[in-house]
Amino acid sequence: MDYNLTLKIRNAPFMRLMVSRGINNAAALHRESGVSKQQIGIILNLKESAFKSDGISMKKYVTDLADFFGVLPDELYPADHMRDPLHQNEFSSDVTKSQINMLTHSAQQDPERLLEIMQTESRDAFLDIIESGKLTGRESSVLIARFRDNKTLFDIASSMGVTPGRARQLVLNAIRKMQNPKKKQGILDAAGIYADSF
Repeated sequence: MDYNLTLKIRNAPFMRLMVSRGINNAAALHRESGVSKQQIGIILNLKESAFKSDGISMKKYVTDLADFFGVLPDELYPADHMRDPLHQNEFSSDVTKSQINMLTHSAQQDPERLLEIMQTESRDAFLDIIESGKLTGRESSVLIARFRDNKTLFDIASSMGVTPGRARQLVLNAIRKMQNPKKKQGILDAAGIYADSF
C-alpha cells in the first residue's frame, strides 16, 4: 500500500463552540477562560468522563467551560462521550488509493441532514410537553428560548438580566418540575441532558 492514513478523533461540539468565539486553540481558550490547557486538552480529545469519580458530580473545569461558553455542560461533548471517554483517539493505517477515494466521497456527503431531521422530531415532542401548561410562563419561555429558538444560555441570560449560570439553573429547574417521570425523561432525552448532570 502506498498511503498512510492517520485519523485523530476530536470533540466536534467543543471545537464548534471555540470557533464560534473566535478561539483557534487550547492556549487561546486557556487565556480567555482561565481553565488549564491540560484540562482543555482532555475535553478536546475525549480522554476522560465529564464526571468526577462519584459518577454524579461534574468536574469543575467542565462546568467552568460550560459557563464560559454559556451552554449546558452536555453541549461540550458528543452525547455518547459524557460518561464514556475514548480509550484511544488516534488511529493509523496503510490504505489503498481506492480506500482514499471512498473516504473522500463519503466526506462529501451531508451527514448533518440526518442529524437535523432527528433533532427536529425530538424538539417537536419536547415542545408539546412544554406547551402543555404544566410550567409557569417564565419556565416555559426559558425552555422555549433554549430548545425551540436554539438560543444559548448566554443569550437567554442577557435577555433576562441574569448570569449564564443562573440561566442554566432556570432551565434545569424547569425540567425538574415536570411531574410525570416518563415525560421528564423524554424531555431530558430530547434535550440531550443526562438526568444526573443536575
